[in-house]
Amino acid sequence: MKLSRVWVLGAAIALVAAPVLAQGRGGFGGGGLAGLLRMDEVQNEIKLDAAQKDLVKQLLAELQQQRQQQFQNGGNRPDFQNMTPEERQKLFQEFRARAEKNRVTEEKKLAEVLDAKQMARLKQLEVQQAGLRGLSRTDIADQLKLTPDQRKNIQAALEGERQAMQSVFQSSGFQQGEQPSDEQRQAFQKKMTDARAATDAKLNGILTADQKKQFETMKGAAFKFPERGFGFGRRGGGNGGQ
Repeated sequence: MKLSRVWVLGAAIALVAAPVLAQGRGGFGGGGLAGLLRMDEVQNEIKLDAAQKDLVKQLLAELQQQRQQQFQNGGNRPDFQNMTPEERQKLFQEFRARAEKNRVTEEKKLAEVLDAKQMARLKQLEVQQAGLRGLSRTDIADQLKLTPDQRKNIQAALEGERQAMQSVFQSSGFQQGEQPSDEQRQAFQKKMTDARAATDAKLNGILTADQKKQFETMKGAAFKFPERGFGFGRRGGGNGGQ
């Protein structure tokens, strides 16, 4: 049985754009503030009334359509597996720029529907979901007053993780076209989890004690995200899965 193209494409996208996706910016239409509002649990947490829920539903549909158009306008799907490191890095930068633009647009539109208190709580949940990888976001880095060296080290840690995951994917044998067994998938997921844990440790070590304390404050009260799979079986969890 041949390996599903959708599965391989999802794996490749996750590897190339992992830092962007982990920030919760929704570069592919699944994350960020809009992605959070797709969860009934989040809507209840920020206390949306019936009228707001209708407006949010309409807005989310519009944003999803815009994302699909962006993807379609991008032309043919990139051949992640055969890209050079330089080509992958360029593609990552394009993802990042697009995601940042989408995030700003989403925030402005959502601010027209939510009140200040609801928006503040939603942003706290976004920081929780992003976890330590949210440190690469300009707005979070500015709030924490990260130094230029800290920002550089954060980007280096995330790039190292992307390269490590790419190495795991290339050595997995999945690209050979054979359907992976449950054992192979579990081994692959464990290596990915280990790579993320190593990056978490690096990112945490970059912050000062005061910055760590402030970052926890920015998350607000702990929220348990619903158990929903993503990519390779990764599921959301409280405090951004840290």
